[in-house]
Amino acid sequence: MIPLPFGEYIPFSDVFPFLRDLIEGPGNFRAGTVPVFFQGTTHEGKSYTFSSPICYEAILEEQVQVLSAADLMVNITNDAWFGDTASTHQHAMLAAGQAMQVGVPLLRIGYTGVSFVVEPHGAIRFETKAFEESAKVEEVRLASVQTMYQRGGWLFSWLCVAGVIGATWYTRKLEPPATDESDDGSS
Repeated sequence: MIPLPFGEYIPFSDVFPFLRDLIEGPGNFRAGTVPVFFQGTTHEGKSYTFSSPICYEAILEEQVQVLSAADLMVNITNDAWFGDTASTHQHAMLAAGQAMQVGVPLLRIGYTGVSFVVEPHGAIRFETKAFEESAKVEEVRLASVQTMYQRGGWLFSWLCVAGVIGATWYTRKLEPPATDESDDGSS
């Protein structure tokens, strides 16, 4: 839905096509217009839906909000371009935070990065290390949790702004303590 600039497309390359010749490597992907929800069936025969935020889409709040309408989010990413740095882990933890915020389980498959399962309440299970080869079949528990964020947690930042403005206004309204100019400090 949201291509990565300079990774999946070159900004302004449709206006300035010569940029594609100057910058090698990025693809020429176009943004999607409609989120896709896939159908799946558990080994017990229970139907479920899943969405697939690709790469950094799993850390974009508005995109995760849209895709969290599914029972499960499956995030695929190739973090090789981060190399063996902390960025791979930061990318993974940001995705985990978004999944916990919306209360939907997340299966993260990092081809060269960190892979894991995040449960709706935030527990991380079956975590691999970056550049670790692993082939496992693990159970993902399908459940959702109603979170404070979904009920209006997005208001928190605006309440903080209002609190700072209110506190600033209140402290400016306070009169400074009166000083007695006739007191010369001697007793």
